[in-house]
Amino acid sequence: MCLIVARDHSAAKEKAMTGAWLWPGSVADLIIRLSQATFSTDKEAYGLLFRIFRACFLDESIRQGKVNPNKLHIAGDGTPVVTAARFRSHHTCDCWKNGNFNCDCNRYFPQPDCSVGWDSSRECWYFGYDLYLLTDADSELPLFPLYHAASKHDSHGFCEAFFRFRALAPDLKPVSLLLDSAHDSMAMYSLCQCEHIAPYIDLNLGNTRKTSDYHGVTIGPDGIPICKAGLKMKTNGNDLRRQYAKFRCPLNNNGICTCESPCSSARYGRTCAIPMETNIRLYTSPPRESDEWHLMYNKRTSSERCNKRIKLDHLLEAGKHHSTKFWYVRLYLIMMVIHMTSWDLPEKSLPQQDIFVGVSNACLLCPSFPILPFFAPLLLLALPFLGLCRLFTDYSECTFQCFG
Repeated sequence: MCLIVARDHSAAKEKAMTGAWLWPGSVADLIIRLSQATFSTDKEAYGLLFRIFRACFLDESIRQGKVNPNKLHIAGDGTPVVTAARFRSHHTCDCWKNGNFNCDCNRYFPQPDCSVGWDSSRECWYFGYDLYLLTDADSELPLFPLYHAASKHDSHGFCEAFFRFRALAPDLKPVSLLLDSAHDSMAMYSLCQCEHIAPYIDLNLGNTRKTSDYHGVTIGPDGIPICKAGLKMKTNGNDLRRQYAKFRCPLNNNGICTCESPCSSARYGRTCAIPMETNIRLYTSPPRESDEWHLMYNKRTSSERCNKRIKLDHLLEAGKHHSTKFWYVRLYLIMMVIHMTSWDLPEKSLPQQDIFVGVSNACLLCPSFPILPFFAPLLLLALPFLGLCRLFTDYSECTFQCFG
């Protein structure tokens, strides 16, 4: 990666510090700040959980061919996580005894990492987290989650999660990003261009001028030229050698223009070539209107299906925790089970007492994490509260294979 300072790319660091490669704005400012930050599992609340998840579950999914580490198509999306019915705080003083219930003294907040946000799906306000999840679009398996305050926008949540994921798993190589229109900003495309990642981001037409002009050709808000008949021109591919986006007459039928009042004397009608560098947001490779672009972008819904499995199928919001660390424990346990469900299942299940001994012995074989033997009993004790013991029994034999 050419932006993370922790990987000691001095040239990229100087480029990131200037910010010359980014479009100005709040997302650009956040990317510049994160590109200069150093992330480590020792400093994060979920650090140990991610190391266990990576070593015992994600690597096993890679070994079985479920996830391609050299060609990751990452889909990202945020989802609300409700932790309480309302915002709560407690007095730390005795002013209430004197009848003063609105004093300015310090108060105790049991959930300081949560805030109030808007749930666009339920169309209501809620108190809790915004969970941003990076998902492998091909296998629909979770890769990296990050809790934010509910008030954080998805574009900022993606930046926080993406930079941490790249720093904590530098050997996994994303080749494309599949994001919805909430992430549509020039800074995102600049980031993808710098990282050599193909962006598949839906346009937010509210951020675009209605029309523009390029050498006498009217350009629509989606970057597609409009002919004199008022019709959108058809995408005709990209000239990658010269970096041009090409368009042709919309009434071109088998190489012949069928327009009653053609705007060009050419037999095949009017053509138009626009330099891709004029707007890297509108002129992508492959072109937005191409079948290749739509086929890849349709995989973006894998992140929504993965969020649904975590929240509804495995009851993420059923937890009644005040600590962010407990919420991370619950989340990572669910992600572990989701990975196990995708593995090649054994034909025979093991008794639960054999599972306990087997997992403990398997953890002893992992020298990288000496605390794993102590985590195994915690994992088994926590699973009944998630209603996942039945699943763990069926997939336990697969778990042992990753330590073999």
